[in-house]
Amino acid sequence: ALDLAEAYAKARQNDPNWSAARNSFEAEQQTVNIGRGALLPTLAISGSISENSFESDIAAVPPATNDADFQSTQYGAKLTQPLFRADTWYGYQRSKAISSQAEAGFRSQEQQLALRVAQAYFAVLSAQETLAYAQSEEAAFARQLDQAQQRFDVGLIAITDVLEARAANDGARAGRIAAEAALSTAQENLTAIIGEAPGRLAPLKPDAPLVKPTPADPDAWAKLAKERNPDLAAAQQSYKTARAVTRESRSGHLPTVDLFASYSSVDNQLDTVGSSATVGLQNGTTTSYGVEASWVLFAGGRTYAASKQASYREAAAQDQLTATERQVVNNARTAYLNVSADAYRVEARKQAVASNESSLAAVQAG
Repeated sequence: ALDLAEAYAKARQNDPNWSAARNSFEAEQQTVNIGRGALLPTLAISGSISENSFESDIAAVPPATNDADFQSTQYGAKLTQPLFRADTWYGYQRSKAISSQAEAGFRSQEQQLALRVAQAYFAVLSAQETLAYAQSEEAAFARQLDQAQQRFDVGLIAITDVLEARAANDGARAGRIAAEAALSTAQENLTAIIGEAPGRLAPLKPDAPLVKPTPADPDAWAKLAKERNPDLAAAQQSYKTARAVTRESRSGHLPTVDLFASYSSVDNQLDTVGSSATVGLQNGTTTSYGVEASWVLFAGGRTYAASKQASYREAAAQDQLTATERQVVNNARTAYLNVSADAYRVEARKQAVASNESSLAAVQAG
């Protein structure tokens, strides 16, 4: 029989939603590398080969000419290291917040997977018990119908009693059919998660313990939820991301400073025979290094509008964080109360089952 742990293991292997969440998490982890790369040196190389034709406006003494056809070969390399780029730095901080948010979301998806497997698993067990109850109910009403028919045949009851018994039997049959459909649906839901037909499931043990929450204090569970709940952690990282975006947008008003070093080579080959070479072709190499700065003083208001937009989104993220925190606390308190109440409810139902069994024994003896 398939138990809950095996069902969860199969879901981690076969559930497409979990696979998508895992791949999305791995993709978001590269955001930090992308943000860090903008702070590290960049090396670019370039090169060109061109055919050129020069026609001079100055007349030359024959047979010489100032016109020239020449081939130019150029190549170079430039190394750049950012020295001061506030937008890039805050972009890197944003990438770290995005990565942390993705990690918290991934942990939330992991918890959701465990919850979905458990709900689908126990839904099948519940549907099986419901079907067994419906089958027993149908059999009981069938016996009542048979008894009513026999009593009617000997003239002890009226035909209306038989019709009422037949109606109850038909209703029980309809309930059994509905229970069979519900069981098939529950099995299909579990199949969609674990990727294969579940077959026979391991039922709960008759003496399965129902442990009450410890500590028995809803405030303690609310505090624990605020510390460990992944959805709340994701909301916190979302707020940090929005705050970093605001700073990144505002840094568009600041200058950028880079350190650079470059090397270039030019090789011009004169093709025209008899040219006086007044075209001034020069061959050689150039090496340069230094610091270059850029400061955008006006960009059509785009930087200002982007910073205002980011500030509004930061405020929205902060409000969402507050709402998520309140919801997490409420869910923790509600879950504690429900689990505690369910523990007492199960104990009460066990006593009800024992009382009904005693009642059944008394009726059978009578």
